[in-house]
Amino acid sequence: MSKTQHPTELSWDSTQHPAVDGSTVLTVLEDTVEKDYVPTMREIEEYAEWLGIDLNQDRDLFWIAEKGLKMPLPAPWKPCESEGKKIFYFNFETCESVWDHPIDIWMRALYTSERAKKRNKAS
Repeated sequence: MSKTQHPTELSWDSTQHPAVDGSTVLTVLEDTVEKDYVPTMREIEEYAEWLGIDLNQDRDLFWIAEKGLKMPLPAPWKPCESEGKKIFYFNFETCESVWDHPIDIWMRALYTSERAKKRNKAS
């Protein structure tokens, strides 16, 4: 699953903004997570795989993928859509833009930490 297809709902903000170089227009979207959203096992497995979670050995860590699917986009990040209909994420405080959902970095780090704890207990 591409995180540009994060399972949160994206809705249009009526404001369009010129890109930094002034050549294209981007649309700022709103990112909302339904309070009662429950990801399917397929969504969890796809996101787990996207994060690098071993689907066979680390099924007990799928809670990380489920947590990531339910987390809203942290402020001041906003999803944006370019004229070419590509979704990216923009931080309105730092002016940083990324293609992957910002939560991905946190969830990968959490997985790495939890996997290390699990391996240390086993040895």
